Amino acid sequence: MDTAPVSSPANIAVVDDDPLVALLLNRVLSKAGYGVTVYQTGEQLLDALTTTEHAVVCLDMSLPGLNGLQVLERARAIKPALRVILFSAAADEVVQDARSAGAFAVVPKTGAWDELRATVARALER
Repeated sequence: MDTAPVSSPANIAVVDDDPLVALLLNRVLSKAGYGVTVYQTGEQLLDALTTTEHAVVCLDMSLPGLNGLQVLERARAIKPALRVILFSAAADEVVQDARSAGAFAVVPKTGAWDELRATVARALER
């Protein structure tokens, strides 16, 4: 019997210190067929980047310790091709800074799950 290799789902990192938001993002992305790893701080993500492959990182802008832009800059220094999607309650205010720092996109943190799924899919296509 000849079977095609089964590809594993893309591993998406979610970084959010709010357990409810992290749970919702985990569910939304898991239901879309992705593997999801959740981190509560940017420091946890940065530590994991040396040993764990993530296809895309969904990163909250407001985190304790390092903020989203600081994590983005350090993550891209570790893995320059890493695709990072920032999400923020004040997306309009951070779009320019985020793009300058190398963010793939900025998504409003308003429960726009369809927009997030579509943005993750676009990031994976590149």
